[in-house]
Amino acid sequence: METCRGLPGDPDDSHSRYIEAAVCGILIGNLYLPNGNPWPGPKFDYKLAWMDRLHEHARALLDSGVPAMLIGDFNVIPTDEDVYKPERWAKDALYSPEARAKFAELVAQGWTDAIRTLHPDERIYTFWHYWRNAFERNAGIRIDHLLPSPPLAPRLKAAGVDRTPRGWEKPSDHAPAWWKSKCLEPLERRVRGPLVRDAVTSEPVSTRFPRSAAIYRDNRGIDPVRGLAAWKFQGNSSALA
Repeated sequence: METCRGLPGDPDDSHSRYIEAAVCGILIGNLYLPNGNPWPGPKFDYKLAWMDRLHEHARALLDSGVPAMLIGDFNVIPTDEDVYKPERWAKDALYSPEARAKFAELVAQGWTDAIRTLHPDERIYTFWHYWRNAFERNAGIRIDHLLPSPPLAPRLKAAGVDRTPRGWEKPSDHAPAWWKSKCLEPLERRVRGPLVRDAVTSEPVSTRFPRSAAIYRDNRGIDPVRGLAAWKFQGNSSALA
């Protein structure tokens, strides 16, 4: 169930770059971070400002204690191990020191880079240009990331990239990233903080949900967040970025 559309912090930002939903007791924030090229310039300034807003929203998610995951195209190459030839990206906004530093700051809040954590020494890419046989030569970069919050990170069982679709006819230049986790307890047992009464139903509602996880109702009066919180994973869970 959708819980947030658009990244908070700038009401004048009309770009469709962030959407969030409660899925089986997990808040999943799917994002498309600005590219930022040409660098330097206004587009790069917008990229950095957008990342600052992401930091604020990500901190609110962590402070809530709700299991959450940030996934998607971050348009940031975190390290030298995430690019085929670093020198060829030296003047690109995706590899700029400022963008890399802000990505590192985001992870340092308490998020986990799932793929790099589970594959610390392996070169894994999620994007390959269409030209010069980049995919065939594995001349790629890793810019699509999976960042679980502390309640989810210890339950990660596997994460990686499915390269198969990139080899299809007329494919995307990205390949899907994926993750698997162990079973989770119901979300309602893990949300911290005092309870208040819902103004409509008089049922208890946690006051520690962040803005994005506030109680949203559909046209039938159903509380989707609390309803999903009662679900329990059967076996493994997985998601695509």
